[in-house]
This record gives sequence, C-alpha cells and structure tokens, in this order.
Amino acid sequence: MAMERFRRADEYARHPQTRNDTPLPGVIDTIGLGYAALMVKPLIVLPPILLDLYLWLGMRVTARPLTLEAAAWFRDEGADGRAIASDLERFERTNVLELLSLRLPTFRMPTVVANLDAARLDRFGLTFELTSLPWWLVVAISIVAFAVGIILGAGWLLAVAWVATGVGTLRDVVRPRVMLGRALAIGGWIAAVLGLFLLVSSPFIAGLVFGAMLGLNGLGLIILILLFPAAWGYMFFFFSVQAIAVDRIGAFAALRASYKVVRGYFWQSTRFIILSLTITTGFPFALRVFTSNPAGLTLAIVLNAFIASGMIAAAMLFYRDRARRLGLPAYAAER
Repeated sequence: MAMERFRRADEYARHPQTRNDTPLPGVIDTIGLGYAALMVKPLIVLPPILLDLYLWLGMRVTARPLTLEAAAWFRDEGADGRAIASDLERFERTNVLELLSLRLPTFRMPTVVANLDAARLDRFGLTFELTSLPWWLVVAISIVAFAVGIILGAGWLLAVAWVATGVGTLRDVVRPRVMLGRALAIGGWIAAVLGLFLLVSSPFIAGLVFGAMLGLNGLGLIILILLFPAAWGYMFFFFSVQAIAVDRIGAFAALRASYKVVRGYFWQSTRFIILSLTITTGFPFALRVFTSNPAGLTLAIVLNAFIASGMIAAAMLFYRDRARRLGLPAYAAER
C-alpha cells in the first residue's frame, strides 16, 4: 500500500494538473512529492553516496603546498601580511579534491565528508594524503576537480530531474552532449552570478578603496550593505539551477525564469526556500554526531544523500509547477 501511494504521488509529480483553476500543491505537499518520487527510484542517491565515500576513503590532495607558497609571500608584507599568512596556514590540510562536490550558493551536491575537518577523518586512519606536490600542480588539480565536479553535478541534476518530473530520459545522464551542455550552462550561471555581484558591488568596492586612501575604515559597513543585494539575489535566483536541469535552458534564461517564479509566488517561494535552507543546512550539522566512527559516518552519508536529494527533487517540482502555471516555456520532451 505504501509503495502504491508513492507511485500515485510520482504519477502526479510527472503529470501535474496545470489548469489555472486547480490549486497547486503547497510547500509541504511539494516536499512530500519530492520524497515520494525519490522512494520510487531510490538509486538516484547512489552518485552522491559514492562521491562521499571517495572523499572519505580515496586519495586526498592537500592544499599545503599552495598555502605555504602564499603564506611565504604574505609573510614579507609586514604585520598584516603575517596575520594573513597565519590564516592561510589553517587551510593547509584542505582536500582540493572536495571541489568534485559541486557547491553553489543555491545548490550543493549532497556530501557530508566535505563538511568534516581532516582531524576528524584522521581518527579512522583510512586516508592517504599527498602533501608535497608542487604548488602549481595543486592549482591545476583544483581546476580540473572543479570542472569535473560541474560535469558530475550536471549529470546528477539531470537524473534527479528525470526522477522528479519525468523530464528527458535516463540516457541523457550518460550522453556527453546533453551532460556537457548542462555543465556549460552551470558554468555560465556561475560566471553570470559573479558578474552580477561584481557589477552591484563595484561602486562600494571603489568607495572602500577611496576611503582607505583617506584613512577611513568602512569595511564593516560595506559588508553590511552588500548583504542586502546578496540576499535578494539568493532569493530570486534560488530556482535557477533547477531551471537549467528541468527546462534545459541557458544561464540567463534560467535566472529570468527563477526570478519570475519567485516574483509570481513570492510568499510560497519564501517559505519553501527557508524550509529548504533549514533542512539542507541543518541536517548535515546534526548528522555530525554520527561521524565519530566509521559505521556512524557511513550512516550519516546515506541519510544526508537521501534528505538532500529529496529536497532538490522537491525544489524542481516547486519550480516546474509554478513555471508552467506562469506559462514559461517547457523543455520540448515534456510537452
């Protein structure tokens, strides 16, 4: 009976009622539909689980050569430089391969190990670290890991979109053209968001530099002011990554689509975003209590993958239902 209910919920998720007089599922109902779709095809959580296991048990490439090189350069720049060098040295055991786990402001690949410090992993004695590579090679590995992380994240998002909304096929996940196309769209999204942030913040940065030349220190005020456009962008562009996966559109089109959905359903979107942020941010920290031993860490990895994947599926459903109600273009295979 339970599986039958899940299947009926999955059928609704794939073929929603789009008539304007039909109420859309609320925030809680949408989250339930996301997890229902996940229960029908639970293997979708396998990629983040495997990635987490690799970050735990696989080879680690530490940032130590890079941080030491940068710290040595700053240490010759006076007291302030020495303070910066001291801060940099705290990151010397950071595993640059954690960049394989795509982590964007509005989307994160569900991983637990990336949130744990190296000292906690040392307790298990199961890690192998490379700490003496040339600094330039560490930079190159970081760039490659970040690029591969975008591709892996794009492929997994396509799989979640297929499970949650029925968009595309499972073959799209392994088709290089489709996966690379979505990866390029995500890369364009990153560039667009950074560009927008620099555009908005450039007058304040210029003011900060000018004030510093006059001996004024307004860094705290500038940061406080920049929080407002950052929060606005986070809110209105929250569903843009989901739009890239669900509607197969480009970066700027996804930003526009997310903006229209949030503007059209502002209070529902606000409730969903707050609840999603609470769950996807709070649970990984709550699961840290299980990470004191290998069995507990394994359990935390599985639970986190399921919880976060369900919320990502729900976000796709939330966006899809409201985008269709607003008449936004759908991916051709969905029509």
